[in-house]
Amino acid sequence: MTVLLILHYLHLLLASIWIGFLVAALVASFRGRDQVLAVQKTLGPAAMGSLLLLAIVGIGIALAKYDAGPGDWFQFGTHIGRIGEKIVSWIVAAATGFYMVHVAGKRLAEGESGLGGYRASAFLALLASLGAALLGSMLTLGV
Repeated sequence: MTVLLILHYLHLLLASIWIGFLVAALVASFRGRDQVLAVQKTLGPAAMGSLLLLAIVGIGIALAKYDAGPGDWFQFGTHIGRIGEKIVSWIVAAATGFYMVHVAGKRLAEGESGLGGYRASAFLALLASLGAALLGSMLTLGV
């Protein structure tokens, strides 16, 4: 029980780091290229690391807490299917976050001035991440 509680708090901490980065990146995208590059440089590596650890810890929690196995996780519309829904949300967040940091962010670092693609990917990653957080709350509360 204690280990599971620690994993839950770690999961929340990692999600906070990732979502905080996305909010900072989105706000910076309205302030200009230099602000975006500063956010990318200072917060990007920790955020991308937290995103990977978030998936590992989340899968560990799901395996430890629920009797259903990975084959049951993708029965969408059921309580245990929330895990699969959360995984899909994480994949969308990870893909758009990767694009934001490694494609749009690199283009900005190389001198591109347009922030539209960066801003759109930050927004989509944030939306998917908040969706995953909501699904996690629903799963925990039994909704």
